[in-house]
Amino acid sequence: MRAQIFLISLLVLGAVLAISGCTDSSIVGAYNLDESAPEISPGKVVNINAQSAKELIDSGSVFLVDVRTPEEFNESHIDGAILRPLQELENPQMLETIIETLPKDKPILVYCRSGRRSAVASNVLIKSGFVVYNLEGGIIEWEKTGSETVSLIK
Repeated sequence: MRAQIFLISLLVLGAVLAISGCTDSSIVGAYNLDESAPEISPGKVVNINAQSAKELIDSGSVFLVDVRTPEEFNESHIDGAILRPLQELENPQMLETIIETLPKDKPILVYCRSGRRSAVASNVLIKSGFVVYNLEGGIIEWEKTGSETVSLIK
């Protein structure tokens, strides 16, 4: 009985630590571009909703990066996005090469499937000096708004 209580306590503690580890004080809350936007600068990630992301993409004011796997990207991605998988961004040797391919003069808009991987990627990019927007809810939210995606699968 004590062993079961101990194991349950460990599981609960692990869940609490996992959840609290998913937050970062460098991430600013989500906002709609119609509202007063927080000032975005290197060192801060701004979470934005799908509608705000679409407005930024349509205006050409962001560089779009998909951090999912090549298979996910080929199946469906936002038009104009480039693929930079999170696994590569987390690899120090590959990160140096990737950084050279990203513009420093334009904010980066990062997305994944649901927003979890893009939050991690956003933090990697801000540590490298980029200005970053993160699409909250990822491509799932993007598609829910009726925004289009493209596929490389015929």
